[in-house]
Amino acid sequence: MVFSRSLTGTEIKKRLSIPSNILPSLPSFNRSHAVRIKLMYGTEIWPIVCTILKKGYKKPVFSGPLWRNFVISKKLRIGDRICMYKVHDSDYRLEVEKPTATSNMELAMAVWLSIMSLPPVWLFGTNLSDETTEMSAGKEVRIL
Repeated sequence: MVFSRSLTGTEIKKRLSIPSNILPSLPSFNRSHAVRIKLMYGTEIWPIVCTILKKGYKKPVFSGPLWRNFVISKKLRIGDRICMYKVHDSDYRLEVEKPTATSNMELAMAVWLSIMSLPPVWLFGTNLSDETTEMSAGKEVRIL
């Protein structure tokens, strides 16, 4: 495995930052600041441009329209985990792990339970809305 990471909003919308310690695993930039690599995802091959800064810190990133097309086509989302493996020279295999429905359900339950643990709110008065006024006829309304 070359690297693995969970995707953030920036990596979904703009660019995927790659750890600089994998530069030796990438094709040679030959005094250029960009190389094209092939990402194999399932049975498809996606050309992706990997760039580094021309001067200074050589942090590799996947960015531009080719990266965005891949993200959109594969419906990548924040929290998806990608794993990249080197296959040969400039060929790489990418795997995507989506969060399980169970973990999403657990998250929803945690949010619901935190809301339910809040103390009840008591509303007094008749000027909240016409509907509330008609329902309560000026009486206390308890909202859970």
